[in-house]
Amino acid sequence: MKVEQIKYFRKYIEEARRMIIPSTDRNEELSTYFENSKKSFSNTKFENRYHLFEQELSENIKSYSDEMVMGYLNSLFADFQEWEGYDESLTGAIIREGDDVEFRISLMYKVEKVRESLDRLMERDADGNCPGLTAFRNSLLEKEWQQKVGENTPDHDERFSFKQLKNDIDKLSGALEKIKFITSRLFEFEQWRLQYDNLTDNDGVQTDYDYSSKLYPDFKELCELEIDKQKSLLDLEKLEEESYPEPEEDGAELDEDPLVWKAKSTHLIELAVALHECGAIGLKSEGLLTRKELLDRFQNFLNIEISDAESLLSRATERSTEKAPFISKLKHRFCAYCDNKQESKVRSLR
Repeated sequence: MKVEQIKYFRKYIEEARRMIIPSTDRNEELSTYFENSKKSFSNTKFENRYHLFEQELSENIKSYSDEMVMGYLNSLFADFQEWEGYDESLTGAIIREGDDVEFRISLMYKVEKVRESLDRLMERDADGNCPGLTAFRNSLLEKEWQQKVGENTPDHDERFSFKQLKNDIDKLSGALEKIKFITSRLFEFEQWRLQYDNLTDNDGVQTDYDYSSKLYPDFKELCELEIDKQKSLLDLEKLEEESYPEPEEDGAELDEDPLVWKAKSTHLIELAVALHECGAIGLKSEGLLTRKELLDRFQNFLNIEISDAESLLSRATERSTEKAPFISKLKHRFCAYCDNKQESKVRSLR
């Protein structure tokens, strides 16, 4: 533990107190000392001396426990807790004497401020804790963090504002879509941490992030809680749907004679892929519909089972002649239908 500056500072404060005492209480030696020492207690020199003491105190606070630091302070300033400071009578005496009034009152004020600062640092609460030292330690940590991050602090990213995220998901319909959005944003947050943030290491234990804990406090926890909320709402929606089944439509009897696919399996694959590629069919929820899911639905709807559909599709794409013969056939049949309608219309006008 470093003690050099506290010793110097205690001696310096004692000299300052001697400079303040009434001139009538000084002997010849003190009067000579007073005149020779005034420059040593200018505002700048007083602040410099206090700053050196505070630097040593800061280093000790960062390196040692509160109890050890209290021992460090009490070793030379225990009597300051008993001293109640200067009273108004001394101020009046200095003014009445008229000797170096401004200098002595200013010095008295500075000594009094030191006494108040030390009193706060050395104070204990009812539980024996040291709130003043704790506050001082926290301020040191905050200054270190500010100095460390400085110009390296990443720009604020609005994506990781929970308030902004809530505004974004309010525009979505359905709990499932909101869960997907929040999950994606959480992955983006973790990617941001890997790129721009790092964990603070205290005695080999990684405790907290340097930036995200300050810029986006509790963002991850709030998102996870929001996901739990949306999952609960989704479960309630499912229960509600199960409790109130949709009524059968008037045409439900048509299901008794299901549809079947009569063309080749490859033809259905050709049609499904074309519809999927041009985006002609999608989900009502605006979710993602894969090519395989669309083909599976066609198979269920048209009562056909296609084994190894991907292999059939692969062979179809390797055709050396016409790439889409079934779609060409459909186009031909539709054009023929249009021509026949037009001829029938012309004949009806004759």
